Amino acid sequence: MKPAKPARGIIEKLKTEAEEQLRNYSIDEKFKKSMEKTQVIKLVLIFYGSDLVYIGQK
Repeated sequence: MKPAKPARGIIEKLKTEAEEQLRNYSIDEKFKKSMEKTQVIKLVLIFYGSDLVYIGQK
């Protein structure tokens, strides 16, 4: 039996937190220097158990 899907508010909260972490990495000088010429794709994946419940790219 599959667990119930998470409430939309929970997904939005997790999405907001993930996007904030991505922003922090994108402005971090050490991170920028370590990545140099690498193209970074900002991707948010939210899983609930084994189910993928959100995919977003910034």
